[in-house]
Order: sequence, then C-alpha cells, then structure tokens
Amino acid sequence: MLRLVQLDNIPKVTEQCLLDLVLKWLQCDRSRLLHAKVLFENVRFGLLSLESLRKLYTQSEVPLTPSIKSLIIKAINYHSFPSKQPILQDKYSTLRNQKGWIVLVGGTANGELVENVLGFDVYSHKWRMVTNLKMKVQYHCTCVIGNFLYVLGGETPENLEDNASSLSPTNIVYRFDPRFSQWLQVSGMLEKRAQFSCCVVDDHIFAIGGRGDRLTIQSSVEVYDIRRDTWTKSKELPFKIHGQASTVHKNIIYISGGKCDGQVNSCKDVYSYNRMEGQWKKQASMTIARFGHQMATVNDAIFTFLGIYEPFSDIEKYDPLNNQWTRLRPMTFDRFCYGMVVIEQTVLLLGGKKWQDSQEVATHNIVGYDSENDCWEEICSLAFPFCGLQCDVLQLSDSNENEEKQAKLCTQIK
Repeated sequence: MLRLVQLDNIPKVTEQCLLDLVLKWLQCDRSRLLHAKVLFENVRFGLLSLESLRKLYTQSEVPLTPSIKSLIIKAINYHSFPSKQPILQDKYSTLRNQKGWIVLVGGTANGELVENVLGFDVYSHKWRMVTNLKMKVQYHCTCVIGNFLYVLGGETPENLEDNASSLSPTNIVYRFDPRFSQWLQVSGMLEKRAQFSCCVVDDHIFAIGGRGDRLTIQSSVEVYDIRRDTWTKSKELPFKIHGQASTVHKNIIYISGGKCDGQVNSCKDVYSYNRMEGQWKKQASMTIARFGHQMATVNDAIFTFLGIYEPFSDIEKYDPLNNQWTRLRPMTFDRFCYGMVVIEQTVLLLGGKKWQDSQEVATHNIVGYDSENDCWEEICSLAFPFCGLQCDVLQLSDSNENEEKQAKLCTQIK
C-alpha cells in the first residue's frame, strides 16, 4: 500500500479514491494502524475537497497523529484562501500523473468566438477538452502561475447571448484550477484592456498598455499581487500604446512594437522594465516595425515573430546582454493573429490568419521554430482554424473520460 500512495503516476485514479482505499485498508485490520502515519504522509490533501478534508479530520475510525492533523489543517487553510493558492503549491497540492498540455484559450474559430478550451499534446498530437470559458473573449491575455491559468481582459460580447456583433473591452480576470476543473473570478484590473500585453515577474502579473473604452489608448501599467488579490498601479509607459508584444528575461520585462496613440504606422521601439529600478528604459530598436506580433524568451535570447499585415516573414533575435538584434531565417508559413507557446527549445505557432488573393484566410496548421538550429517545420493541423487565441502550457492529469468521447467533443467546438 505504501508503494502505491508514493507513486507520482497512478493513471485515472483521483486522490479521493486513493484516500478511500487507504482508509478501507487500515480499517480492515487494526494491526495496520501502525502504518497510518506513513500512509497519510503520502496522501495529497490539497487535491481533496474541503468537505472531504473536514470529514477525514472528524472521523474516529482511524486515529490521526498530530502531524497528520496538521497536514489536514494546512490543506483546509489552502482551500480557505483560494486567491493565494498559486503561491502555496507544494507536494500535497500537485497532481499525480500530470503531463504538460498546450491549452488553446479564446479567439475565434469559423468566424465565431470560442467557448471551449482545448488541450493539445504536441508529442502524441492528441486533443482533449479541458474546460469552457466563463466568457467568450478575444484580444485578451493569459498566463500561468503555480499551474493555475489566468485569463485577463480582452473584448467580450456586451450581451452574453451575442457572439461577435457587439464587443467591448473588459477588466475581468478569471483563474482556472486544473486540480478541480474550477474557475474563480479574482479581482478585476483597474483598467479595461484589449490588445494589451501581460508578463509574470516574481509571481506578480503585469498588465501593460492596451486599448480601453471608446478606443482610448493607454500608457498605464498595473500589477496583480496574488497574496492580496489586488491590482495596483505601476510605473507608466512613456507613451500610450496598444498591440505591443512583451516577454520576460531574467526578471526584466521587455516590450516591443505596437502602435502609439495617434500614429497610423507600427513602431520598432523596444523598452525594458526592471521592477527593482522602477523605470522604463529604451533599448535598441527592432529592424522591423511590428503590431499584433509575439515575443518569446528561449534560454538567453528573445525572439520576435510576425505581426499583422507585415509585408515580409522575417523574424528577429535580440541579445539582451549586448543590446543587439539579428535577422533570422524567414518563416515559410506567413500568418498573424496566431497563438504561441514555447516547448523546450522550440517555439510553436498555432493557427492564425494569412493573406491569400487579397483576403484574410484562416490557417489550420501548427508550425515550430527550432531556436537552436534556426529552422522551421510544420508539426500538424488544428482541428479548427483558430484565430486570435492565446496559448499556455498547463499540467493536466489523465482524463477520466473515454478517449473516443474526448476526440468527438473536440470536433464540436463552440
């Protein structure tokens, strides 16, 4: 029994089932109670519901040592402060048999806003349903802290029954917990934002610039403190901008491109922000003006990828140490409004649109950029032509649902 509860990989078995098995095993023979402490020390109490924890604490069939009671109380407190959970992660709140899945969040498919959040395994090319969004959204941001997915701002339907006919920016922030497949609405941003960028530094989320109500462009920056579940103002940008990209390298935020307020053309400017210094600093500009593009940090380099309506397919690499940009091998698959995620040394671009015969055409494929060898390859095709999505890697446990059922659900996107 001890070997079983010590395993990190127990396929399709919930922690509640494991706890029930331990309790039944101990109750079957009173002599086994000598092993209760070591068995309970390997139960992941953070993965149990609050009701189950309270029931376990008050049961009398199996005596609990003070140290085990302390672990249960710690798990109860974990559930009592849900907004703090991402920074309270430990062994007792980590999923067993977890695996990294790329989650596709928001945007449009077949011309309609997407409600389903799908998971994609880049190694097996398998798909699964993960959850449904609490609100349909585009031009939003996502990030992951402590294996919790945050969905910030963006444009949402003014009427929840509408699709994309009447959209407006929002400041709402939702957080998804893959342990219990639950959404939590945390404190909203101070400003409504769409076409903005967000970064995570020291478990703090920064929301930067963007477009607000009535097409106003913002220079404001705000930061979310998970411990307090509050947003506060940070150092403003020296300009109003939207459609910029951002990334983090060694705890320093970098933003690039976008369109400044009152400007028609995209810009090449790059700025950095060190939270300890509290100032925005201008860095070497990109060689290409970009808007609605993406940035990615891989090891000690920063890469910028295609934006909206760019005439060429060139990408660039930035060396933060020498403050220098280098042109790289152009993409052979032009696109914009795609999702992006980094897996090991490869940057994956998922879906999006491209220009074809003077029209915007949705793309179905996933392509990968090998940052070490400066080369591109086509990975596979999407189930649907997603556009305007955001992507992150989330650790998910094995699905309890039949794989055939999962595959069927993934063909019924809504």
